Amino acid sequence: MHPNKAFVYLQDMPLKLGYSCSPKKNWGLYLGIVGRVCIVVAFLWTFIELDNPYIRQKGLLLRNPILLILSLVIPYLAWRRRVPPSRYPFRTDALLMIPIAVDMVANMTAGFTSTQYFYWQGGDKIAHFVGAGVVAYLAFLLLASRTHHFHKQFGYKLVILLSLALAGIWELCEYLSDAFLGTEVSVGGWLLSGHQLNIWQDILADLGIGLLGILLCVRLCQRWYKISPQIEKERHLETLWCMFSLVKS
Repeated sequence: MHPNKAFVYLQDMPLKLGYSCSPKKNWGLYLGIVGRVCIVVAFLWTFIELDNPYIRQKGLLLRNPILLILSLVIPYLAWRRRVPPSRYPFRTDALLMIPIAVDMVANMTAGFTSTQYFYWQGGDKIAHFVGAGVVAYLAFLLLASRTHHFHKQFGYKLVILLSLALAGIWELCEYLSDAFLGTEVSVGGWLLSGHQLNIWQDILADLGIGLLGILLCVRLCQRWYKISPQIEKERHLETLWCMFSLVKS
């Protein structure tokens, strides 16, 4: 694929990810089903293989239940607010949930094969790049739906700051988990060049790579907000506000 065509396709991706459509054509529906099956399998494996040292090493007894709960937030909110299937954001749900499934399955695979998934050269950094981008996408949806509902001007700087703050909190939680729970999550990692990092270099590298993912996501969200059809955009944001708002509308 020509580089220019590839960039145009990347820019147009948010248009294909934002809305619901008929179940027969909605790949987000089927991707979400597959992803949640993987999440449930990885969750059950965590408590079946309790004697596996990798589970204790990576704190999966705490991590995987939290990730399972996070993967169910959007379906729960949709059920709570009685969002009809015709308006359920299947593709948005899949985009937010699939990184969780990949993380849990990768850790399960590492536990089965004794492969250090997080120590693979660059693997952890790719995970932080994608994960921070997904967090930025969620922050964008939350803020965009709120500002749209109240007819206020939307600012992307707040999305960047909020996403970077959440990335920093994640790194802090990993460090505290190692310090007080005896896990080995926040340890020296690798760069794609093969250079091994100490713990503090690894934290800074994770935040730096995460910032790049955040910036790319914000650029794509800007593109979506600018070129998406007004009617479809308003319908999508109103559905999200109905799900995310604390007060029923």
